[in-house]
Amino acid sequence: MLLPEDLKQFTGGVEFYKHPLGPRMVYTEGVQYFAKKAGAYWFIDKVATELENLMAEQPFISLLLTVKNDKATLSVTDGNELTLCPTFKIDFTDAPEGEWRFWIESGGGRSTLLLPSEH
Repeated sequence: MLLPEDLKQFTGGVEFYKHPLGPRMVYTEGVQYFAKKAGAYWFIDKVATELENLMAEQPFISLLLTVKNDKATLSVTDGNELTLCPTFKIDFTDAPEGEWRFWIESGGGRSTLLLPSEH
């Protein structure tokens, strides 16, 4: 079972993964670990496809994935609680319950999806 403490081991990742659906987006080892352990590669797909235009406009995006009762919501803000787009509702997931926070940092034509501990 994936716990929030498991993700704290990832700091300043060195390895990046490219996403085939979001050619300008890469993600870190911590995000890869989360997707694998949580069975949530769909999360990376959602970010790469649904937020591509937003990533081009915003230098920083904060994502909050909230999972409860096999359903999830994905909230997208500027990090100061200003909502950047409507909340995504996911009707089914087997990801573990809890609140999972991620960041997207953009610059130089590339966006990086990472865990806050990897900043």
